[in-house]
Amino acid sequence: MANGVNYQLSQNTPKDMVDVSNWGGSLRVQYDTYVASSFAAGTISVATLPAGAIVYNVILHASDMGTSTTAKVGDATDDDRFITSTATDSAATITSLNAAAGFGYEYSATTDIIITTTGTSTGTFKIAIFYVVA
Repeated sequence: MANGVNYQLSQNTPKDMVDVSNWGGSLRVQYDTYVASSFAAGTISVATLPAGAIVYNVILHASDMGTSTTAKVGDATDDDRFITSTATDSAATITSLNAAAGFGYEYSATTDIIITTTGTSTGTFKIAIFYVVA
C-alpha cells in the first residue's frame, strides 16, 4: 500500500508538521454574479484573491448568452488559467476548472480573477472560486 506525502507526514511518529493549506485547512469561496445586457467582448472582474491563495476549483455558470459567445476564467497574466474558452451560446452551461495548470495554483500577490468574453453577451454569469490561504 502506498501513502500520499501529506498523509504519511500525518502518520509519522512523532507526527511531522503538514502545511495547513494542504491538510485540514479552511476552504474559502468567493461567489459573484454578473448580469450582462448586450455586453461587448471584454473582461469582468469577479473576485480578488489574497497573496498565498491556492486555488482548487472554479465553477462558472452561464445562461444562454447569445450567438457566437464564449467565456474563459483566469487573471490578468493568464486569462484562461482556470477555465479555457467554453461556448456560452446555447442552453445554460456549467463548467468546472479544466486547465491543468490552474489546479493548485498559488498566488504570490493579491490578484483579481476575471471572466473574459467574446461576442456580445446577454444573460447571467455566476462564478464560485474555491481556495485556501497558505
